[in-house]
Amino acid sequence: MQTACTTSTPQSSSDAKPTVTRASGTPSAAARATASPGAAAEARPSPSPSPGTVAAIEIIDATMADATPWVMLRLTGGEPQIVSGWRLEVGDKAATIPGNAVVQPGETLTLHAGDGPSSDREIFLGPDSEAVALAAAPGARVRLVNATGTVAAETTVPRY
Repeated sequence: MQTACTTSTPQSSSDAKPTVTRASGTPSAAARATASPGAAAEARPSPSPSPGTVAAIEIIDATMADATPWVMLRLTGGEPQIVSGWRLEVGDKAATIPGNAVVQPGETLTLHAGDGPSSDREIFLGPDSEAVALAAAPGARVRLVNATGTVAAETTVPRY
């Protein structure tokens, strides 16, 4: 039984089965019949399909000591990334990012603690984020966690 996706090492010329050829140098009918389909073309293994380049979200700045604490995210490329429903965690506190939060490729999105008017590039996390801001002691871990629970980005609150 053969497997569809296998890797094999090329046979050395001493192990290769000879093919019968005519004087013209083309394989005989018997050799063509036993050759695998597409053998006339140069046989090279094709790579398995893989997902495209995955863009990364970075936390490029986090200022939690201001009167209005904030975290700035940047998407390094790829397609726009919807971060609504993701969590911003600081220490052991977390706030869920509200609806309509999208990071555009090559651009930034700033997440603000507290209430305020959100826009395309600035999102206010609401009253639940007050605990997050209070947890932002120097050296505290700041993480952006996606909807599946995977940490998408991480940094620490700077020590001054």
